[in-house]
Amino acid sequence: MKRIPILYLILFLMIPGPLYAKGHIQDGLYLTTKGEGIPEILEYRKELKRHGSIFEYYTDGNVKKYHRYRQGQLHGFSRGYYEDGRLFYEHYFHEGQRDGLSRQFYRNGQVWMELPFKDGLLDGLALFYDRDGALTHQVAFLGGRMVKIKILHKTPGGF
Repeated sequence: MKRIPILYLILFLMIPGPLYAKGHIQDGLYLTTKGEGIPEILEYRKELKRHGSIFEYYTDGNVKKYHRYRQGQLHGFSRGYYEDGRLFYEHYFHEGQRDGLSRQFYRNGQVWMELPFKDGLLDGLALFYDRDGALTHQVAFLGGRMVKIKILHKTPGGF
C-alpha cells in the first residue's frame, strides 16, 4: 500500500461532516497535516470516538499505519508499513484487544515473528524466524504466560 487508496478517499469525502473543526470535535472526517499541508492522519469520528479506517502517513505520502476502529476501540486489521511500503506488521483486534495471529516482518519481507493472541493475551505457539526465513524459536503461551521455549538454532545477532 503506497499512497492514499483513492476508493477510501472518495468514500470518506462522501461522508457528511467537517474535514477539520477548530476548537471542538464533531462527527465527521478529520485530516491532520504536517507543515505545508502534508497529510499525517486521516480519520473519521462518530460520537466523539474514532470509527472506521484511520490512516497515518510518512512525509512523502506513503501510508505508515492503517487501523480499523469501532466506537473508539481497535477492531479489525491493523497494519504498519516501512518507509518503502513493505509490510512491517499486521495485527487483528476484537473490541480493543489483540485476537488471532499477529505477524511482524523484516525489511526484506521475511516473517520475523508470528504471535497467537486470544482475548488480548498470548495464547498458543509463537514462532520466531531469522532474516532468511528459517524457524529459530518456538515459544508456547497459555493465557499470557510462557510455558515452554524451544530453541531450534541460534543465528548471529539473533536472540
